[in-house]
Amino acid sequence: MWRSSGFQWRAKPSQQRAGKPLPKAKAPTRPLAGVGGDAHGKLIGEALESGGVCVDHLSVLGNVPTSLVVVMLQSDGQNLIIIVSGANMCSWPQRLPDEHLELLRSAGIVLHQREIPDSVNIQVAKA
Repeated sequence: MWRSSGFQWRAKPSQQRAGKPLPKAKAPTRPLAGVGGDAHGKLIGEALESGGVCVDHLSVLGNVPTSLVVVMLQSDGQNLIIIVSGANMCSWPQRLPDEHLELLRSAGIVLHQREIPDSVNIQVAKA
């Protein structure tokens, strides 16, 4: 739980998903990502594994909190997205290892995220 300006924030499954396992991945899924060594990182890692996602390339950084993304719906229907950088911004080397680049080259689909450094997204796009 975080406290900021009198508000309390908690990671909580949606009412529709509460108590239900994630659906199993129907294709090999391997995120190249980072989570913190906190409760949220543990929750994410366990959810991915229970969904059949390979977490071999999920970095766990014990001294950095897990990144947080808040999505709010504005009155005009547009999303307002707030990204609080954490482990997923900090866990990247200057140059991606050859093992990661080869994994990217062999992937059928690659999803880029804005929570990681632009330099990493550029390397991913070039792979």
